[in-house]
Amino acid sequence: MPFPFTLPTTSAFSFSTFFSSDSHPSLPLSASTYRGVLRDALKKHKRLPPHEQASNLGNILLSLNNYIPYLLAIDAGLGSQPVAGEELDVVLKSTPTLEWRPTLSDNLVPGREAARLKIKSLEYEIYFVISTLAYTQTLLARSALHPLFSSATASPSTEQRTLAIQTATKHLLSAASTHDYLSSRSDQVPTDAPCSDITKSTFRALSSLALAEATLLAVLKDDPYPAAVAQDRNKNDKEWMIKAPEIPKVRAHLFARLCLAASEHAANAHSLLSTHSGRGKIDGELLKYVEDLRRTGRGKACRFFGIDAEIGGQTGTGIAWLQAGLHELGLSAKEEKKGLGLGRFKTEWKEKREDKRVEKGAAWGSDAGRAEEGRVLEMLGVKWNKMNDTVPSPPSLLHIASLTKCRSTHKPSPQSAP
Repeated sequence: MPFPFTLPTTSAFSFSTFFSSDSHPSLPLSASTYRGVLRDALKKHKRLPPHEQASNLGNILLSLNNYIPYLLAIDAGLGSQPVAGEELDVVLKSTPTLEWRPTLSDNLVPGREAARLKIKSLEYEIYFVISTLAYTQTLLARSALHPLFSSATASPSTEQRTLAIQTATKHLLSAASTHDYLSSRSDQVPTDAPCSDITKSTFRALSSLALAEATLLAVLKDDPYPAAVAQDRNKNDKEWMIKAPEIPKVRAHLFARLCLAASEHAANAHSLLSTHSGRGKIDGELLKYVEDLRRTGRGKACRFFGIDAEIGGQTGTGIAWLQAGLHELGLSAKEEKKGLGLGRFKTEWKEKREDKRVEKGAAWGSDAGRAEEGRVLEMLGVKWNKMNDTVPSPPSLLHIASLTKCRSTHKPSPQSAP
């Protein structure tokens, strides 16, 4: 979490060949220059190994921020709209032809890279470029959260953890706003988009997805249980938990509502992405991630409802909520129990494989935190079941009645007179 988007790539293109400007003659050439820098940055990023791509995202963001103002200026000039108070006139000499490689559309040939898509509209160039900006913002959020799940070093402090989550949340909210801007802008184009990557429904879905991820991060910031689970399995961590995490009752109920809201955002995103079919079908990995995120939100909500019940002294009800959370996650309670069964072996193998992905920085969190939430539910289940087993059961009414009857039939005999 968040989703590991693949950045699209593009072919070379010269604005000077298709556009001219009498008011700003250097504008097409400058736009071509900055677009060339972005193209080279995207190609270089694609060839980097996964563990090096996170550190290169700053270069991608800089290239995008340098190119987008010139791209939008040319678009505004075509409509004779002023830019920053200046009159801008751009003339279209011939229909431009640009190429972009989609990354969200399902590939018809598995294992083979999707072919580049030819587009003949500057509007679709804007869609691809600004979508790339939103993907970069999401990837920056992933990069900020990576230290929280890595066991290569000691667990971050509370301050470091809060800063990382706040930074990631800021990037995700920016991504949601960017997708929402594209969704509103797409209303101006009456024709259908050439691929599902740049359709209105996809923009709306990705905006809902980013909002769902940001909402869960708002909960994660004050949720101590995932940090406790991560610390427990981190061999490089030297600190020990001296007491169990505590969540005030009111906030536990609030967190449950936030998790349900995130689940609703994810469900909305899944519904919008599922409308595509045929050649425009969305990649299965993204659809699976969105469904896992919906499950994770509902599983977390069950956990917080359980915490709320346990704080109120209803441990049995809390355990029932944990079982409901496992059901929402699609995990079997039997599979989560400690033991030597095949189900437990399979679960541990998946957990170790995910830990290795985190260390390598490649496609980690592709299950939207579903397995991580399962670990938290398992930890609380073991703890609460142990507590529940140590509490003596109250005597039954039948037992009390039998004791009362026994006492009444064995009255002491009156002492005889001397």
